[in-house]
Amino acid sequence: MPIPSANFGVIALLDELFIQCSLLQANGTRLEDAADHWIKLERGEDFNRKVPPLDILAWCTVCLAAMAAIRRLLYAGSSSPVVNRRRAALQAILGHPSLPSFTSAAVRNSWEHLDERLDERIPAMTTGSLSHIHVAARDLPPGELALKRFDPRTLTIYFAEEGVPLRPAILDAASLSGCLDQAMIRLNTEIVLPWG
Repeated sequence: MPIPSANFGVIALLDELFIQCSLLQANGTRLEDAADHWIKLERGEDFNRKVPPLDILAWCTVCLAAMAAIRRLLYAGSSSPVVNRRRAALQAILGHPSLPSFTSAAVRNSWEHLDERLDERIPAMTTGSLSHIHVAARDLPPGELALKRFDPRTLTIYFAEEGVPLRPAILDAASLSGCLDQAMIRLNTEIVLPWG
């Protein structure tokens, strides 16, 4: 049975959520592999391949952007009645999933508004060192401020001291993907009008 054409709008929204979950999961897999490499490097192993910090930064950025897009579609942002109706309709067709890793925006906002964070942090620095990108399977040296950091040991993305653990987000993306599959089945027999 084909999905009724009246569900065109909600399908577009569900497809966008699917894309963002796919981006998060694919880049999470890349980061898991990168973490394995950097942990082995710390032990003096795995010198026959390279996973550059700039690649890791790119994958982290994609993960954070996907998490932000999911958050905006389902949880936060505008207080417009139209947006609130759309979010409520999406939540309902998805079965009101619990996705705690998508509700916080602190690190994602710090990465997106780096200029403002530098305005706060740099003038206050009187000692120590600064690194823009830091990837290592060990703690930061005392006195070093790492703006964008990936900890392979915990699969955590940091801006300065604030961190977002990726493993829970990847699990939430997998859970949301399952909800999306179920929603598509429901749309065979239900009409969902997210905009009214």
